Amino acid sequence: MPQTWNALKQRMKSHFIPPYYQCDLCFKLQTLKQGDKGVEAYYQELLIGLARCGVNEDDADASACFFGALNHDIQNILITKNGINFPNCIILLLRQNVKYRDASNTSLSGLIMGGIYSSVRS
Repeated sequence: MPQTWNALKQRMKSHFIPPYYQCDLCFKLQTLKQGDKGVEAYYQELLIGLARCGVNEDDADASACFFGALNHDIQNILITKNGINFPNCIILLLRQNVKYRDASNTSLSGLIMGGIYSSVRS
């Protein structure tokens, strides 16, 4: 019988979780794309995936992972804002509630000039 909480967790994990589960989680994280999800739903899924895989990344790595799987329309919006750091990027996108279908139904210049660009500038 394990004497510590960590020992008990490890024993339960080895007994109940199949060995391929961790590989499946990492594969799901590596292939995660925004798709037709909103930015907030995609960001939450990314955070859950990072936590489940036990990945602790700094802002630069998390930013690259987040940015790389965003839809191209939203990537183009963020490219126009040079020097925006990762936490501000998340806040900006969540504040504007940018979704893929919104970006595809609106011109890129309309999104930049009408909402995102002006809110970051101020």
